Amino acid sequence: MGRISRDAFAVDVETRRRWRHRVVHTLFGDRLGLIIFLASLSFVLFYWRVGVFITDNYAVGNTLANLAEGRLAIERTPYSLTLGAQPGLVEVDGVVYGRNYGHAAIAVPVLLILQGVSVVFDVSVFLAASWSLLVLELARQSGQLLDRQRLVGVLGSAVAGGTFLFNIVFSHSIGAKWLPFVTLQLVTALAAAFVGVTLYRLLARIHGHRVGATIGFAAVCATPLGFWATIPKRHLVTALAAVVVLATFYESRRATEARRALVLRACSYVSVALTTWIHAPEAFLLFVVLVPLDLVTARSNHPKTLLVIGVAFALAFTPFLATNLAISGNPVEPPRLQSPYDSGSDDEVSTPTPTDRSRIAGNQTASETAVTGTAAGARDNRTAEATQANDAVNGTRTSGSTNESRTTTAPTPPPNTAPPDDRSPSPIARVSGAIEDTFEDILQERRKGLGIAGGVSVIFSQPEQVYHTFVRSGRIPASAGVDYAVNQQEAIELTVLESAPIFATFLVLPVLFVSRLRTLFDGNGRHRLASALARPERQTDILAAAITIMYTITYLSLLPIHTQITVRYLIPAFAVMLYGVGRIPSLRRVLETDSPLLATIWAGGTGILTACFLIVNATLALALGEAMQMHAIAGLGCATLLGTWTIAASMMDRGSLRSGTVVLGLVLSVATSFLLLTGLVYFDYGTYAIPLGRVLMSLIPA
Repeated sequence: MGRISRDAFAVDVETRRRWRHRVVHTLFGDRLGLIIFLASLSFVLFYWRVGVFITDNYAVGNTLANLAEGRLAIERTPYSLTLGAQPGLVEVDGVVYGRNYGHAAIAVPVLLILQGVSVVFDVSVFLAASWSLLVLELARQSGQLLDRQRLVGVLGSAVAGGTFLFNIVFSHSIGAKWLPFVTLQLVTALAAAFVGVTLYRLLARIHGHRVGATIGFAAVCATPLGFWATIPKRHLVTALAAVVVLATFYESRRATEARRALVLRACSYVSVALTTWIHAPEAFLLFVVLVPLDLVTARSNHPKTLLVIGVAFALAFTPFLATNLAISGNPVEPPRLQSPYDSGSDDEVSTPTPTDRSRIAGNQTASETAVTGTAAGARDNRTAEATQANDAVNGTRTSGSTNESRTTTAPTPPPNTAPPDDRSPSPIARVSGAIEDTFEDILQERRKGLGIAGGVSVIFSQPEQVYHTFVRSGRIPASAGVDYAVNQQEAIELTVLESAPIFATFLVLPVLFVSRLRTLFDGNGRHRLASALARPERQTDILAAAITIMYTITYLSLLPIHTQITVRYLIPAFAVMLYGVGRIPSLRRVLETDSPLLATIWAGGTGILTACFLIVNATLALALGEAMQMHAIAGLGCATLLGTWTIAASMMDRGSLRSGTVVLGLVLSVATSFLLLTGLVYFDYGTYAIPLGRVLMSLIPA
């Protein structure tokens, strides 16, 4: 009997091991992918604050709070004093609805888990324990990868145990009303981590693990994706959808088995369809780019193949159609195309403040008329809203505050005075009329000069606007459309290169284009070109370029704008652009040969630069805008160095790998330091989910 028990136990252990290996392979690819996930998630959660950073968060948080209670309408608003202070709400037949229902729906299962945990444990204790377990598992996996299980395991256990006890001692209770908001932040943090994992898996298949791992880490720890990871906006979720489309497209072309290729093609379309539930205009951009390239490069477009893809797309499209049908009666008209909620129609809602009016006006004139979503004012630490949010999270209440859950009464719609019509339209007529109305709404949006046509117009007619979006911010002229009054006159809006200097590598693209163009004049140039275009990675390059161009041009007419901080509308494009960074030959040689030295410079440089920035900040007593511009100048300077080196290395064919490693390490260090300081020091709102960050930063005179 003893032998049977031992054998049964051995079989059970082997079964668990196989299942664990299968889960890791499916979600992360391999152990290195799991390490990237754990490290990225641990990094962004370290400076995670539970609180409202931007007024757009109100609508999304209240949407989830109501959806978790089984309704689409906004009847209870735990995160805002007034409905008018929530940009993004819409009104249909006197009923108020929210936004980003796909994001909220994804978060509902996580919310149920947190609510169950809160019955037994305090949520703050659970979050602290979860973060320590992340650190412990990261140490364990890293030790196995480096074959240093004992040393790394002991150090990881000491760090995880010490930080857990520290967090327990200094923890603050998180009120039950904040659980939906915490859930939304967890979802975006998980999306950010999976963006890094997906980029790693894609680039590792093409160029090896070192290239993939560096880009995967950099995606979250050295670009604006890390800034927005714990801010519950749609950008990280749609960024994940974009890189999933890119990765599944590549794998479907690389697959040797027809069935696997078909499944992967269907996954690309499923990702696009699910994105419509979150933000339909961005899903439409992905769809327009994916369809023609997929049909041209697919190994087979047999009717049965297209039927399978169409069925998968239709099934994934169903939640979007059902939500629209329940809200407006039009299955293809998302809430974003409905009439914006007018706070003046709610008699029970207090009159908005002048600041609220400016935010609402900015939202209606810029965001609600565009295909890009809502842009609203950033919340500085010197505003009363930040104090109220912090008190609410800590379980206290500001004197005179009425920020409690309440039920709003929708205005009564006017009676219908039209004569009754006994003739009801046929189902086909109703559907065709709904589609016609939707496209009319979209056409009206395009007539306002936005979208692709507006972006192209900006490139030729307003080049200074492009300059202030991609190169240098500073004090952007009022003619560019930035309302500094919303940000308390602080110049906190950074450009693409200032916030993500790693993208300066794209300055080498003209050099590479000229080099490739020369091959067309060789005897076998056309043959080599045709052979290159038939390769999966070249086809994926075209898709990545098309997605980036479509996103950029579509949003360009809105940029720069207040509370873009790090050009947040282009976050999905940033994720796709990182794939392109990994494809630059000169940079790839650095990652393939000097990655250990690069990691050392990155880690050491981050610590040194963070200390230097803090010293300058404390010595000069910089305001928020001045501190942000200090990072902007540092980022732009590093971008100049990286762009110059990349061009020189490409023109000289080889270049100095050691100098390239130093420059790239400096670029990554500056970007990571920026994320740490913005998360821990500059933007003071809410309270830290991991108390370790709060206590450490309280010791810094900044």
